[in-house]
Amino acid sequence: MIVTSIAPVLSASKILLQYLLTAEVIPLFEVKGQVAALTKQFEDLCSCLSQAIQDGQNKHVVSKAMRVLYDCEDIIDTYKVRRSLRNPLLRLKMLHEVANRIAEIHPMLAEAAQACSVPPPSSPSLPSSSSPPPSFPDILPNVCIGREDSVEEIVHALLEMPSSTSSHVVSIFGIAGLGKTTLAKRVLSHPQVRSGFQGFAWVCMSHGTTTRDLAAEILCSVSPDLTAEEVLKMEETVIIDRLRKVQLNRKCLVVLDDLRSQADWERISHAFSLREGPSRLLVTTRNRTLSLHIDSTRLYDHWLRFLSEEDSFDLLMRIINRPETEEFAVSNCCCSGLDADMEDSARKLLKLCGGLPLAISTIGGILSRRSTLTDWEDIRKNFGQTLRHLDEGRALCKVVLDQCYDELDSKLKPFVLYLGLFPQGAEITGKQLFNLWTAEKFYLPRKKLLVKDKFDSTLELKPLVDSGIVLVEEDKPTKRIKSYRLNNFIRELCILKAREEELLLVLDLQSSKDPVKAIASSGLKDCSKIQRLSVLLGRDAKRDSCLGNILKAKSALDLRTLFLFEEKRCEGRNWKQMGKLFEKCKHLRVLMVEGLESVEGSLPGSIGDLFQLRYLSFKNTQVECLPQSLRNLKSVKTLDLRVRCTPTSPAIIVPDVLQEMKRLKRLYLPRHFTTTDDKEKLRLYHLKKLRTLKNFSSSKCEESDLAELTSLKKLTVICSVEEVDRFSSFATDDKITFKHIPSQ
Repeated sequence: MIVTSIAPVLSASKILLQYLLTAEVIPLFEVKGQVAALTKQFEDLCSCLSQAIQDGQNKHVVSKAMRVLYDCEDIIDTYKVRRSLRNPLLRLKMLHEVANRIAEIHPMLAEAAQACSVPPPSSPSLPSSSSPPPSFPDILPNVCIGREDSVEEIVHALLEMPSSTSSHVVSIFGIAGLGKTTLAKRVLSHPQVRSGFQGFAWVCMSHGTTTRDLAAEILCSVSPDLTAEEVLKMEETVIIDRLRKVQLNRKCLVVLDDLRSQADWERISHAFSLREGPSRLLVTTRNRTLSLHIDSTRLYDHWLRFLSEEDSFDLLMRIINRPETEEFAVSNCCCSGLDADMEDSARKLLKLCGGLPLAISTIGGILSRRSTLTDWEDIRKNFGQTLRHLDEGRALCKVVLDQCYDELDSKLKPFVLYLGLFPQGAEITGKQLFNLWTAEKFYLPRKKLLVKDKFDSTLELKPLVDSGIVLVEEDKPTKRIKSYRLNNFIRELCILKAREEELLLVLDLQSSKDPVKAIASSGLKDCSKIQRLSVLLGRDAKRDSCLGNILKAKSALDLRTLFLFEEKRCEGRNWKQMGKLFEKCKHLRVLMVEGLESVEGSLPGSIGDLFQLRYLSFKNTQVECLPQSLRNLKSVKTLDLRVRCTPTSPAIIVPDVLQEMKRLKRLYLPRHFTTTDDKEKLRLYHLKKLRTLKNFSSSKCEESDLAELTSLKKLTVICSVEEVDRFSSFATDDKITFKHIPSQ
């Protein structure tokens, strides 16, 4: 009776369930077409955004469009990676989520495309002379600290008789704040220069003066027979013609200070004769390419470098002890007021200034108003906050960064800011940058930057190197660039600018006394707009947990790049604690955990949930065992397992799952490792796309798998003395060929 009464209910429930399943499942079969349409919209917005960046579109419009592109990429990648799930229920769940996200993002795509297509508002045209860009004041006009050799070299170049193939141009180039103008003034006032030339002229090219006014100003300075009233009555062509004749007949020295663009040079270049007459031209500029444009066979080219540690300290002491008037002798500067602790604090602070005179003078002005060691230590430990919040530092430092940054090509700006993710003094190879940028498609607005994995870091970063913003380390025998790095002070400014541009966030728990406050002040609690996060972990592992607690917030799920570094060992840190970060960052493309020597335990299995990872590195990080869940990372292209072993576990345990990561192109194995089952060997035969394989162990890996790696170009093998002959015979077997590896 009871069964009879509930039968209609069960029947109705069955019909309702069938209807609901049909209503839900049938649209899911259309997801493939929806993803294809989304991919087309994604590519169209990329092109539109690239054009908007070139046109100088508002940064907020660009930033918003980039976030929409990142969301589109997440949806597309989620579908591509997880559409082959074996579990049908999980596959249906994934399709349902993708369909919902596509429906949500459609209006945002349309809005972003419309915003990018609207031309940026043009600023009203004003007379060029009405709003000159800010210039830097001389730090100490009568003292050229650490530049004595530069002064002598430039003076010698100006007075030396040029050869028939050289020009009459001397250029001084370097980034803003290095003291180019101060050096040029010192050269101009040198006794030998004053006696060696008959006429002198100084014009600032950055003030936006018209060509006629520039030529008239120079002519008045080098022609004692002409008055300003007479020159003002002349036509522009007459002024330029008279100026050329004067320079041919008299030995004149003309200084073009702060030349910033080729256009500025072109409009005044016809007033000078670069290969005739006794006159000379001294140019200061921030870009070496511009000095090359003036004349590739110039007389002398002087690259102004950062100050040495001792010269920096000398300048800082002179700033701190600077009297009311600037007219004072060098010998009057007294540095005896510092005790050993304050001197040590000052020298540590100078390392952050990176030898940049403007930064040293700015910090010196701040220190001169603070007389206690505690104040100096607070400034050093909160260097970034000092630049942001102290009135003395904010104005000049912001001018330095804004001017250097604004003069860069819009396509290069994100690249220099990206370098701020790395710790102070870090040297980054061009290959590593290529792997990172391709992993998260950092070059997105420049789709043609990287074609078929071909990337010349020397060529792509040359404008940044020429501008002096990016420093290089060269291999002395070959003169090839080994690595790139940022000056410490420039790095701090890049971090500030990157945060302003909503590009990345750097969190230093090492130097902060209170990590909780440091995180709160960084804006990490509301990091929905931050795509890249770099964390320098502190000395106290308990304080790291506050970072994990904050990353539990929903807004932290959009991180695409996470860097974790450790400068000093810390007891008590473990992978279980660090695993909380992985659980809340599902959309990571890049995970770099490097130099964590004190972390204990095995890598958490939650790492396998980061299925969108392209770049994964545990270089020099202590890991005891890798989880089986690594097999889920199907999209990884670069895997660096060169971990640090421990006395208790001298060899890391690597499960035999790497061959399932079929998109791997670069694999760096540990030097000492064992498989889960020590009797079995690590298999790699499915890695058809692998191009670089390092630390291949003939005792731990199957040698025959090498023959299956048809794309392999670079191979490093580790084998014992007893295994050398056996491996050599295997490698020279006629049946095995390595087509892509060049023969020695």
